[in-house]
Amino acid sequence: MWRISQRMLRHHRLAFIGSFVAILFGVILVQACAGLAETGIRAAASPQRYAAAPVVVVGDRGIRIAAPGGNEYDTVSLGQPVQVPPDVAGRLSRVAGVARAVEVVTGPIAVIRGSEVVLPSAVALDWRTAELAPYHIAAGTEPRPGGVVIDKRTADELGARPGSPITLQSRGVTRGFTVAGLAGGTDGAEAPVFFTGDDLTSFVGPAPVTAVGVLLTEGAAPERVADDIRTALKGTAVEVLTGDDRGGAESTQVVADASDLVALGSVIGAMAAMIVMFLVTAMTGVSLQNRRRELAVLRAVGAAPQQVRSLLLSETLTVATAAGILGCLIGSLLGRWLLRALTGLGFAPAQIEYRQSWITVLISLGIGTVTATVAALVGTRRIVRSAPLHDLADTAVPRRWLSWPRLLVALLFAAGGVALMIVTMSVMEGEFIAATAGPTFLLWAVTVALLGPPLAQGVLRLVGPAARAMAGFAGRMAVRNAKASPSGSPPWSPRSCLPAVSS
Repeated sequence: MWRISQRMLRHHRLAFIGSFVAILFGVILVQACAGLAETGIRAAASPQRYAAAPVVVVGDRGIRIAAPGGNEYDTVSLGQPVQVPPDVAGRLSRVAGVARAVEVVTGPIAVIRGSEVVLPSAVALDWRTAELAPYHIAAGTEPRPGGVVIDKRTADELGARPGSPITLQSRGVTRGFTVAGLAGGTDGAEAPVFFTGDDLTSFVGPAPVTAVGVLLTEGAAPERVADDIRTALKGTAVEVLTGDDRGGAESTQVVADASDLVALGSVIGAMAAMIVMFLVTAMTGVSLQNRRRELAVLRAVGAAPQQVRSLLLSETLTVATAAGILGCLIGSLLGRWLLRALTGLGFAPAQIEYRQSWITVLISLGIGTVTATVAALVGTRRIVRSAPLHDLADTAVPRRWLSWPRLLVALLFAAGGVALMIVTMSVMEGEFIAATAGPTFLLWAVTVALLGPPLAQGVLRLVGPAARAMAGFAGRMAVRNAKASPSGSPPWSPRSCLPAVSS
């Protein structure tokens, strides 16, 4: 049957190309949306300021909010740094594997050029924390009183060199400094400005310690040391971060804004998945319907029902698997491009990094493959159960498309669509409109799918005269073929829904 199915694929190129394209584009969209959702869930940001610190300890950013009328609590993460208890660094130095614990004090500053704010979100740091990146002096010297060190990217943007003046602003106070040196080693999203400890305190003001970078002894395992630190600090309001989680210590906005990506990817991905299932099911059903006579001939010459079922499943799995694998590859690239576009528009934080695991690949591949396989099994059920001669005769007779259950379901979906449409227009406001607008669209999509044949006939009556006038004989043949197809049966009546009575 495998060789026969390969020959069938060659002889029905157009039908299988249509199914391939439908599955391909569906999987691409689902994979891209799933990647955005997983990126938001993981909220990963590669560490820049703490790149050389395998373990970072920060203040506990979670607050517990009591649910109304109960004893349950929800934990909400704050989108800002939290002070680390003052004795944490001393306690860390006594943990096995810890070489040094470096306290980090930061403060927001702005870089001024003339009367214009060039960098409104620069970060003031003590030069003693530069080893956590690690930064090194690429030109000039380390900061001295009245002097600062800036990174090379900021220097290129300002056109500054060692010895150049630089104007900074903090807490509404503007003060001039001299660029003592340029730091190289890390090209992060933030613009660090390094001071001496005294200048940092006098300019930025007394600031709390918001993080402690932990440098390890040679050969120490970061995860094991992190577990020991959690044990040593048990009961203290801190978080111990390793790996990509360290990026959240310096980019707190990533954690706060990542939920927008989760909502966007989940909503659009769910809608795309439903549309894909409808589209793939329709394409598979149409393909099988057009091949009923061919399959009936196979049954008539001796093919067993199981052989016909295996033939159709082999064809469907071949097309769906090829389209799904290619769709996952393209979808991953599309997801990365969408994240860059959303970052450029300010919808997603610039520090967040794209993350996609094999779970989303299986979900996207499964939606396309499983939907096509189920559609093929449902479509072959009637073919393998009926007599071959009956199928040969039945393909020449227009098939009744409407039944009472189908009409009832269509009316229920239409009523739900009308109700949600009224609620959306009259009740919902602002960001809450999306809560009912999306389901409204899905309900109307199902309604149109169930009532497709009469709607298609209505469209045919509108475009039929134009097609006959513009395409001549070909247009007339196309219109007549559309009217004679089973899905385009003549106008119906409720009586046509009743089972036919044979004499």
